[in-house]
Amino acid sequence: MSIRTIAAGLALLLCCLSLQAQETGTGTADLQNRVLTVFHFVNTRASEEDQWMSRAFADGLNTRLASSGITLVEREDLEKVLKEQKLGLAGITDDSTALELGKILNATDLVQGSYIVLDGRIKADVRVTDSEKGEILFAVSKEATLAEYFDLESSLALSLGGYYGFAPGDKGVSSSRDALRLYYKGLVSLDEQAYERASDAFTAALALDPEFLAPRDSLEDSYRFLKEFRKARYQREVNVLYRRLKNLLDRAYAEPFVNWADQLTEAAMAGHNVTVITNMAQENPEMTWGTTKAEVLWHAQNVMLEIADYSLEHFDDEEEASRMFDRVIAVSRTAQVEMKDDPFLPELIYQELLTRYYMDDWDTMITLCETLMFGWPDYRMMWAIEDFYETAVEELENFQD
Repeated sequence: MSIRTIAAGLALLLCCLSLQAQETGTGTADLQNRVLTVFHFVNTRASEEDQWMSRAFADGLNTRLASSGITLVEREDLEKVLKEQKLGLAGITDDSTALELGKILNATDLVQGSYIVLDGRIKADVRVTDSEKGEILFAVSKEATLAEYFDLESSLALSLGGYYGFAPGDKGVSSSRDALRLYYKGLVSLDEQAYERASDAFTAALALDPEFLAPRDSLEDSYRFLKEFRKARYQREVNVLYRRLKNLLDRAYAEPFVNWADQLTEAAMAGHNVTVITNMAQENPEMTWGTTKAEVLWHAQNVMLEIADYSLEHFDDEEEASRMFDRVIAVSRTAQVEMKDDPFLPELIYQELLTRYYMDDWDTMITLCETLMFGWPDYRMMWAIEDFYETAVEELENFQD
């Protein structure tokens, strides 16, 4: 059974939230030998409208805790065991069942939660139980309005982090509560074999939060169940691109920027298992692309253009293609301000030039071509820039005529 260990260290995050809270359990737990599993929360009122939060709370906490350095049972492993035991996914209410599942999953700490929604407010209770002794190690209760859902999720994660002695990540699985709601409702529809309804829900979730990766995987599943196999393949291929883009941008904007070779060196000096890191890179080769921030951003621009091409050719999604074009341009524009002396800067500008060509933005193309021709006359792609320049001038002249 695979268990994910994240080795990133973060400085302790201190913040105050205007939420009511009660906590029990003191002291800092020993992380070295602890393995956590976060069960789906129990919907106390069993309200169908609010059932989506059962998975949302669990996945959100899991995501925030994953950046802390603690070992977590993979969500896929948990859900596989739940289905094998025919327990469903709505939350475990029986303590003995939870303890038994903890042993099956090799988890030492069981994170269980429940919530109730009443009059526009959410009250959530979370407890941590020792899977061997059945003792409650920590408990917390918090309350917020529905509009403060993410504050509530963050506050629960901070409380758990306070018990374990680390700072959780500040991001959950999505930045949109409505996108979360639609996504988890889509999962319920998948379980009910209502594949068209599920597909519609995942598509609507992505419209609200295009950066939300989980609905993209679920879209692939719904297409396959609908026997739209070609569409499922296209979705699977573009999902790879979205994950690649996220990994590249995470690397580029990490502070401080560390290239792949230095990461390996630091890991080895710190005594970490380098094999685990190299295996991760084999699965995600983009983790090794580029030795500077500018180079990594250039690779990210390439992936953005690939996604734009996929969006137009296979999904007829002009809006997503336009969003990717805007992101390519934003990288170029920011680099021209923040990386003026970087020798790789013309490569980023050239990516914007390509994008402007796809957009038929002839005026800006002329400006970019002149910027490159004056600023970097020996640039390797100067022959192509000259062709672009002549094309843009000709198109403008034809337009004026």
